[in-house]
Amino acid sequence: MIKSIKDKMLASAIKTTLNNFIKEFGKIEHMKLDTQTKSIEATLFLIGEREPLEVTISNYTLVQKDDGYYLQLQRIKTSKEWITKAAATYLTKRALLKIPDKFVAIIKKVL
Repeated sequence: MIKSIKDKMLASAIKTTLNNFIKEFGKIEHMKLDTQTKSIEATLFLIGEREPLEVTISNYTLVQKDDGYYLQLQRIKTSKEWITKAAATYLTKRALLKIPDKFVAIIKKVL
């Protein structure tokens, strides 16, 4: 029960942050986070698209570097095959997504 509440609060914070980041491209309508399985599910509505984009991220890790904390995505699957392939090529295991400093303390506790 407590884990579920923490996951929902963290998902809400991540969704808000990402929506500010992607507002020129669209909006995340739904996000579900499971810190136990280290997975994220999201539904995005992108500008100019008729259908929502479903995204599933599996097996993420938190990485600490000299300049802060990063989220490393191990596996990304989407409802659009070309985006899944692009993510596999350019994002997974290579790209690190910087976590804003104001969220680091919260994320470290629940991840």
